[in-house]
Amino acid sequence: MDPLTEQKEKEQVSSGSHPKEKTRIQNLASQLSRGREDFTKKKRIKRWMYWILFLVIAVAGYSLWRFYQPATVATSFISYQRIGSTAQPILRLSGYVTYPRISVISAQTQTPITKLNFDIGDQVQAGNILAEFDHSELLSQRTAQLVTIRNLQETLQRTQNLYKGGAASDADLQNAQSQLSAAQANLDILNTKIESSIVRAPFSGLIIDKMVEVGEIATQGICRLADNSKILVTADVNQEDISKITSNTSAVVSLDAYPDIEYAGTIYEIMPTADPAKNTIQVKVALLNPDDRFKPNMSTKVFFTNEKVTQNAQVKAVLTVDKSAIIQQDGSASSFIIRDNRAIKKEVKLGQPIGDHLVEIVSGVEPDQRAIINPVQSHISDGKWVSSQ
Repeated sequence: MDPLTEQKEKEQVSSGSHPKEKTRIQNLASQLSRGREDFTKKKRIKRWMYWILFLVIAVAGYSLWRFYQPATVATSFISYQRIGSTAQPILRLSGYVTYPRISVISAQTQTPITKLNFDIGDQVQAGNILAEFDHSELLSQRTAQLVTIRNLQETLQRTQNLYKGGAASDADLQNAQSQLSAAQANLDILNTKIESSIVRAPFSGLIIDKMVEVGEIATQGICRLADNSKILVTADVNQEDISKITSNTSAVVSLDAYPDIEYAGTIYEIMPTADPAKNTIQVKVALLNPDDRFKPNMSTKVFFTNEKVTQNAQVKAVLTVDKSAIIQQDGSASSFIIRDNRAIKKEVKLGQPIGDHLVEIVSGVEPDQRAIINPVQSHISDGKWVSSQ
């Protein structure tokens, strides 16, 4: 290359107008531009990654906060319920056992008792001899009176014969008849006194009190006899509640001493007058199927219902919980209980519904635990911290 050409190329290179140098500069500028764009893109991506990471951390933090932040929940105690009659009560009261009638059996004689044929708790029938009083003197008087009557009958027979023969007057005949009539009247009186010395049961019933012993004089009576053809329970009903009870109302009775059975009953009598001191009216319930557990004046519980109740019911203790604490899904049931301030999910086996709000729990939980009400609506999960209301 001649010096002139070489000098010219050097000038073109230095000025950047040489084609090769121009291409190299363009390539370098393009690389710089792409590098700048890549840097900007990477910076933008990095910025988004920071935002995404921040959001992930925020969501995770919020989730942890929500998990560890105690949720305020309503609870229901898992407890045993006494389950007997399924009838719904309209009124619950206390009462006591009584009978249609209780009579004091007394005697008209004031002689000592020689024999007693009963004891407390005996069941007697109408006409049974309960007691005999000393009537030996009356028996002697009756024997003598029978002799007198026999003599007077013979006298009357003779007088009648004489009267027919004209040897006796009308006055003689009338006198003999009057004496015999008077003697027979005296015998009747003696017989009545003797019969009064033997005391019989005026009606069938139960001896509930013995008021005298052999050898004593029954000044206050012999015994108390209760007509136990029906067993009654008497309850004092407030006057403002008496309108709830009619002759068609049923009743369910349980003895305080034997609470394991509930007895069906029906209204026997609503007293026509009120007790102004207590502001109550007595209502008597007749038991349909009583047993020998009932004793007079025993305390009872009674509830009245508009449903028809005719059979006694065995009372049992059933573990129950509020129905709203049960989650049922795919044929299984579960409940959340609270333990150490956490919700613990428990699989449970259910029994029969109890009323409108409870359900029987056969297994899965224990009595006195607290179950969370409406756990689904409260977004409760297993292990979540909770605080009960």
